[in-house]
Amino acid sequence: MREIDKEILKIELDFKDTLNNEIAQSKQSETEIKDIIYVGDIEWKDRINGNNLSEKLFIVKKEITLKNEKGEEIEKKTVNNYYLGDKCIGGFIDVKSPIFNQYIETAEPEKIKKVKELLQNTPIEELENKSMDKLQKQYIKELSEKLGIPEEEIMQIDEVDLNEELPTEEVQEKLNAKETKDTKQKRIGNEELEKLDIREETKLNQEIKGETLGQKLGLDKAGIHDGEKLVRIQKSQLSSKTREGISSQSVDILAVTRKDGSAVILGENILRPNTREGTNPTQENATIDNNDGTIDKEVNTTSYEIVNGNGREYINIGYDEVSGKEIKYSMYSHQEGKYIDVELETNRTLYQDPKVREFLRDKNEGMHEADEIINTYSKENLQNMARMILENTENGISEVYNQADVERKIIEKIRESGYDKDNYQSVIEEVEQEMEESAKGQIVRGDMSQ
Repeated sequence: MREIDKEILKIELDFKDTLNNEIAQSKQSETEIKDIIYVGDIEWKDRINGNNLSEKLFIVKKEITLKNEKGEEIEKKTVNNYYLGDKCIGGFIDVKSPIFNQYIETAEPEKIKKVKELLQNTPIEELENKSMDKLQKQYIKELSEKLGIPEEEIMQIDEVDLNEELPTEEVQEKLNAKETKDTKQKRIGNEELEKLDIREETKLNQEIKGETLGQKLGLDKAGIHDGEKLVRIQKSQLSSKTREGISSQSVDILAVTRKDGSAVILGENILRPNTREGTNPTQENATIDNNDGTIDKEVNTTSYEIVNGNGREYINIGYDEVSGKEIKYSMYSHQEGKYIDVELETNRTLYQDPKVREFLRDKNEGMHEADEIINTYSKENLQNMARMILENTENGISEVYNQADVERKIIEKIRESGYDKDNYQSVIEEVEQEMEESAKGQIVRGDMSQ
């Protein structure tokens, strides 16, 4: 079913609920709503202040049961009404020949004129296709085919009849369970997921090499259409039932959270254990730091090949010396002749360096991408530059600032210099000059306060 048809059905069902509430309050139990058609929106200008106004126009088919004084049924009568918003404004025998409430027609001629225009300009076929009854039957049929169970069973899944509202959470859970079974994914229920300590999550809509992370992983192909985030979960936190079938060597697993609050553990049709690297803690990859674009060697504890990738793309979980474990995208760089990992933007990222974002978005698959990133300053370069500045005791910087302070200032200058390694010495000189002036100022202020 098209998304626009789902939206129309939701509007009609909401309006049916409104009408049923009114019927219940007025105790008109002999009136039943049989069908609703959302025609469209009417727009007009207020006669007093000229403000633009709008209301939804509905066609409502009712069945009224007529009874005698003894409460015995005499006959059933079908009534067709037009509703503008929640007010009945008229009725009809022929949908194209409306009969309007005389008071409304006299008091608000501009509004009624717009109603007539919309009705005349809307083809009968379009109105028939918008029928709530028709859309519901189509929706339930499609749902039945997805679930692989009869339509009658779907109608009885919940106490609330699906003639009155869209499928409930119970239906969605059955649908997700079937998708999970069909695509070889193990599901984590809402309650279990809420209890897990998820320390690392990254959005599936972030761009990687010309497509989103979700597309890169091939989630749609695997039947996961409502994924929101890729999350890292410690296997030891999962229930024994959920852990069944997961490799005993796995420490961390990757899952995708869904809109209904559940999650699915990604199976080998999406992420296949990396036989090249595996979970060997001695394996180190060159890793681009998400926050500053510098390169360091970091240990990977878990590595998965992206099945939907080009054969040289991986999702790694590894240690960052500052943040702890991180989720990383790994690709082979022909330029460097080795694999390069990039820390992904996660819920714990303080700042994503623009050059790192450029590297991730570059579509050249590692051939010649982002030279200034791969060939930029390493962590070791950064630390040595900071030590050189701090070891010069004459500048007074070490009396006020520590190693981390100086490194942050160096990173700031590196960005300003366009990540050019030829500016190595000038960066040191500029940082030392600025921090020396700042340190002297703080020392002077400290002396004056004594």
